[in-house]
Amino acid sequence: PAPPSAITVLAQPTDSLPGHVVFPFPRVLVSDAFGNTVPSGTPVTATVSGGCCTSSTGEADTDATGVAFFNKITLHPSDISADVVGLTLIFAAGSASQPS
Repeated sequence: PAPPSAITVLAQPTDSLPGHVVFPFPRVLVSDAFGNTVPSGTPVTATVSGGCCTSSTGEADTDATGVAFFNKITLHPSDISADVVGLTLIFAAGSASQPS
C-alpha cells in the first residue's frame, strides 16, 4: 500500500467529562490513495481541538484491518472550563487528517 492519505471516522465519542476517558472510544479507518487499508502498526494521532485542549491527545497504531482504536484519550480538567462545548477530535496519519 501507499502512504496514508484518507481517514474515515468509524466511531466517535458523544459525551465526555473532564478527567475521564472519552467514550465511546473513537475508531478510525486509515487508507491510502488507492483505497487500500494501511499496514498494521501505522501510527495515528488524535488531538482535541476547540480552543482549550492542546494537551489532550492520544496515539494508536492501526491493526491488520487498518483500524486504529483510541481507548486512552482523556480530557484534562485543567484544560477545560465548565462552559466549553463543541470540542472536536482531529485524527492524523501521515499526510492525512480528519476531524470527527
